[in-house]
Amino acid sequence: MHVKRVLIASDDVHARAWVETGIGALDVAILYCPVSELELRMSGDPGDLVVADAGRAPDATITLAEAAASRGSDLRLLLVLEPEALGNLRMPVRLSADFVTRGSSPREVTARVRALLWPGEDAAAQDVVRVEGLTLNLATYQAYAGETPIEFTYLEYALFAFLLTHPNR
Repeated sequence: MHVKRVLIASDDVHARAWVETGIGALDVAILYCPVSELELRMSGDPGDLVVADAGRAPDATITLAEAAASRGSDLRLLLVLEPEALGNLRMPVRLSADFVTRGSSPREVTARVRALLWPGEDAAAQDVVRVEGLTLNLATYQAYAGETPIEFTYLEYALFAFLLTHPNR
């Protein structure tokens, strides 16, 4: 896996916490914005994935995402919907997108985000170890202090990985 940027657009702190619970163990940097700022964020660089709380009316969010895709953005979209919105749901065709209904398990969010960000890669949440401000991706041999990559030789990396995964030794 590679560190990806995920923008969560929601005015509901509970929805944000639910999504963060689902993706917190993945190798992602999480950004937040209110739904009212989504158009502005999509006009620039919204990141690799936008998780948008679209409620019962996802059409406006889908239109924004399709406009960003037509301008060359490579974003992916995960819609958070109320179950009532599924009857008239029209998924975008210009970009990779999926949806999850409010009330689904955080594991469902994890699976859908993983499929959007790393299609075809078989990586588990156990591949990423986080201790305070340090992140270690065991699958890609990448280490970060905050968002800053740490360069290691192979032996340094092996020792660092051992110490992070065996904190009581």
